[in-house]
Amino acid sequence: MPKRRRPARPRPTACASRPATPPPKSADWRRRCRSRRSSWRKAVPLPRRGSPKAWPRPRRCVRLATRSARRCWRGCARSRPTMPPCATAPPGVSPPRCASFRWRCGGGRTDPSPPQAPHKDKGPIGPMTRTQADADRITASAFFDAEWYIGQHPDLRRPGALGPAAHYLRIGWRLGRDPGPEFSTRAYLEAYGDHIPPDVNPLLHFLDEGEAAGLSPLRRTDRHALILQLAAEDMTPGRIAALARHAALYPPRTDRFLLCPAETPAPTLAAFPGVQRIDLPPGAGDAALTGLEALAEAVDLAAYGLFCRIGPPLTAPDGTPVPDAAATLADALPDAETIAATIADFRADRGLKLGGSVAPLPATRAAARAACLDLLRAGCFWFRPGLIARLARTEDIADPAERLLAAAGNGIGVRFRQAGQIRRSRIEQDRPQGQAPDGLRGNLDLPTGATLRGWLALQGDTAPRRARLSIGSCEIEVTAGSFRDDLLRNGINAGWHGFQVQVPMSERDGQPRDVVLRDAETGRVVARRQASWRKPKPEYADFQGFLRHRMTQPLIEGPFAEEDKRCFAVMEGIANRFCARAAALEAPPLVSVVMPVFNREAILAEAIASVLAQDYPHFELIVVDDGSSDGSVAVAEGFADPRLRLIRLPENRGQTVARNTGLAAAQGTLLAFLDSDNQWDSRYLGAMVGAFDSLPAADAIYSGMLLYRGTEPDPFAVRYGHFNRALLENKNYIDTNVIALRRRALGPGAAFFDETLRRYPDYDAILRFSETGRLVSVPVLLCHYFYDKAENAMTSDPRHAGDMAVIRARLAERQAAQRAAADRAGLERPVTVVIPNWQSPEDLRDCLAALAARDWQGLLEIVVADNGSDEAVLEPLRAGAAAGRLRLIESGRNYGFTHAANLGIAAARPGSDILLLNNDAIVQGGAIQALQRAALTLPSAGMTVPRQILPGKTKTIADHVPFANPGLDCDVNISAHHRNLADVPVFHDGGALELGFAPFFAVYIRHEVLAELGPLDAEYGRHYRSDRVFCDMMRSLTGLKLYYVPEAHVIHKLQQATDRLRGKDGRNAEFELMFRRNQWDAETAAELGFRAAPWDTF
Repeated sequence: MPKRRRPARPRPTACASRPATPPPKSADWRRRCRSRRSSWRKAVPLPRRGSPKAWPRPRRCVRLATRSARRCWRGCARSRPTMPPCATAPPGVSPPRCASFRWRCGGGRTDPSPPQAPHKDKGPIGPMTRTQADADRITASAFFDAEWYIGQHPDLRRPGALGPAAHYLRIGWRLGRDPGPEFSTRAYLEAYGDHIPPDVNPLLHFLDEGEAAGLSPLRRTDRHALILQLAAEDMTPGRIAALARHAALYPPRTDRFLLCPAETPAPTLAAFPGVQRIDLPPGAGDAALTGLEALAEAVDLAAYGLFCRIGPPLTAPDGTPVPDAAATLADALPDAETIAATIADFRADRGLKLGGSVAPLPATRAAARAACLDLLRAGCFWFRPGLIARLARTEDIADPAERLLAAAGNGIGVRFRQAGQIRRSRIEQDRPQGQAPDGLRGNLDLPTGATLRGWLALQGDTAPRRARLSIGSCEIEVTAGSFRDDLLRNGINAGWHGFQVQVPMSERDGQPRDVVLRDAETGRVVARRQASWRKPKPEYADFQGFLRHRMTQPLIEGPFAEEDKRCFAVMEGIANRFCARAAALEAPPLVSVVMPVFNREAILAEAIASVLAQDYPHFELIVVDDGSSDGSVAVAEGFADPRLRLIRLPENRGQTVARNTGLAAAQGTLLAFLDSDNQWDSRYLGAMVGAFDSLPAADAIYSGMLLYRGTEPDPFAVRYGHFNRALLENKNYIDTNVIALRRRALGPGAAFFDETLRRYPDYDAILRFSETGRLVSVPVLLCHYFYDKAENAMTSDPRHAGDMAVIRARLAERQAAQRAAADRAGLERPVTVVIPNWQSPEDLRDCLAALAARDWQGLLEIVVADNGSDEAVLEPLRAGAAAGRLRLIESGRNYGFTHAANLGIAAARPGSDILLLNNDAIVQGGAIQALQRAALTLPSAGMTVPRQILPGKTKTIADHVPFANPGLDCDVNISAHHRNLADVPVFHDGGALELGFAPFFAVYIRHEVLAELGPLDAEYGRHYRSDRVFCDMMRSLTGLKLYYVPEAHVIHKLQQATDRLRGKDGRNAEFELMFRRNQWDAETAAELGFRAAPWDTF
């Protein structure tokens, strides 16, 4: 592609006089000139970058792109060199130009014309504006490859991302990204940064001045070369023409060497113009390794970072060539796309020393190594120059391909073809195992889900241990440092040796995979298993179903199904709608973004850039450095953007102190947080502002996030939980990175984060805030959350794990106080509590004690309908009835739950509402009042149900709430098993929800509903089914609704009486009839006047 050169600028005169009267200092002029000096200085002849001797050397400053201190000229008020009113540079020498004279970051523009409006896709970043002309120049440059740029940085494929040229112009170069394989941003800045103003895009500088001056666009070690090695059988015209055509596919700046015998014919040499010829020693025409040694003698290998060798196939150990050598090599030759991608791979991964081309994706590590050997033997491979020197240590290996592998060690890579795409995989060879210490133990747990768990420990050593996990062809490094109760119970140190990883999406195709756990220190294989993973089909088909599912399972694991993608698209539409609303605001609010930082030099720039690239311009970014000892401060200072403020703390005191410090300095009416290892979509702040404008009653909002592992380009999961406060109390699913607050909700001087907590402070803060403020879930996905991207991530630090116990203890204290306060409220109308009972004296005693804990002022009565319990159970009940504490109905035999419930309902006082209660239910303070209040105030309410809280380790918790921690108490009345949620609000504040069904373990029924529908259906639902039938009858025939009331808490000791009736062997005839068949025997049915339905068969 021909290079477009910028027209030469008119050179300034040798001397320019100071104007007699300075031009007027309008606001527009001041905006264009950031200098505090008078605008008349613009008339002084400003020099081009030139000799450093022309003007005094400036002070040190920090350049972001290299994260290292270099000399550059700071313009304006920052130590600008003093110039006389009339400055004349020595002949041939120009002083360095003031950086502030370039109005437009991205370079090139030096005329003091009024600033142009930003392009609709560019937006402002910093004090200057990018122009469409600069982006067009980058696009037209031969050094920019848009397709390559997107391929190297898949984050640009995310919705809302900038175009490739705009991204490189505004953000990419600051992150050290290359615009194409022929230009190295970091190398150019490191080599020539002394003469480039701080805010000038390096590629534009190269196009303007660097190319004409002979500056190199690549670092020395980024140079690459093609080695064409010819043997006698390669001298055919067709073969020569094919190799010449392939050589033309390599980038123009590729150096080319031709290794050939001295007697090679002239026509053959003429087919390869521009190559440097190197004669091979006699008899070495087809000896690949001998040819490489000849190259090393003739060429300075240190001047290159990468070589591609194409030539005869490597001979087998017995000297026999690979069959059909021409066809084998033809299959191994890469196309232009693979050539560019391979060069990029070697640049990105300095650990790669040897690589092949393209092969089918192998399922195991051994198969991957074999594929690599096949490619090497085919005659086309890539290598670093240092590999040649290491070949001398492998002379005892007969097979040339094996010699190359041995010399490369573990720095081997092969590009595999998978699903029409080319993916690179590192091939890690088996190392000699170190001396494994005694007591090194570990294991793998292989569930059917996409999370793989395991543990690794050295008995007697409590420190976390590094492990390498092989899953098929993927290698994952993990730290075994998470707590596992089973390890502690079995004496594995203190139990802090567990780990869990998400199975890569490429391995979730249902095919068997080898899973190997190795100790990283010794290389010893500790455990080996085989497993397969396949993602189940979602149980929803529309967005309402998606939101209902997110109440019990916030995690959506990849690979994403079509149903998931449709719902994600709806979330994108919601985000765009909110962004448009924010853009239309007449008085847009200021958003303060707080970013705590501690030793994140390597990744901080990406997080900052994602904030500065926000489409919503009205924000301030407060970076709080928590005593970093690396270059994090330098990285933050490298952003010349007035919206960024840096606060430095003298010592490391933890993220809570840093965040609270940022909050205290914030000036915005809205507050948001971003950690330094995560990133936002460019629409994030706009969507949050639009959501607050749409939800004026919300004190805080939160959204979802895409989850990544390390630096992988594709998310392995999405996490979004529609607000379910009961689930939040069991397990956190809301992250600080996606929560935004109104300042008014914090109160004056209030610290949002508890500074006594070093770990889980966000969970604690969200729990406390949700108890006093109105928190609303907003279903959008605009945050990119990275696991293990930072080496010092708190989520991987086993220290301070005891903070979770502190958080839960404080939560329990607050809940007890809240229940006590709620219990002081009275009832508005009478309630009859009906308790069907059979045996279970201990459970019933606890149930009655909870009800008797307060004085109900005569508005609550208790009716126990007993189903033929033993005398030992009945005696205390009769005593309570005699004392007036309850009314007792004795059936004399076990008719089942429904019949007993109807007996109690029939005995209730006229006009009394009914609270139907299991005998193993324990009502918490304020629950009955909350259920009645909801039944009387919510629209069309006919029944209400509380939280059904199962004690931790109850066996059915995971069935109802898959995301929950089954070891902790959990509410299951919102149930994935029952699928009982009706339509849920798109933006939910955690309040009451309409249900389609709830089990009648605890249900408040208005007496009007019973008057219209009659009692429960005991005829066709002796023990179960009657609750579902009653719910459907009420909702279908009366139009009334069933509501879930999260403020009401009732503990359920699940199935205690049922377990007694089942018996030890599970073959009790009465249990079979009542609990499994749910039927009546003929005699009892006749006694009660019930019929047997013809459809009720087994």
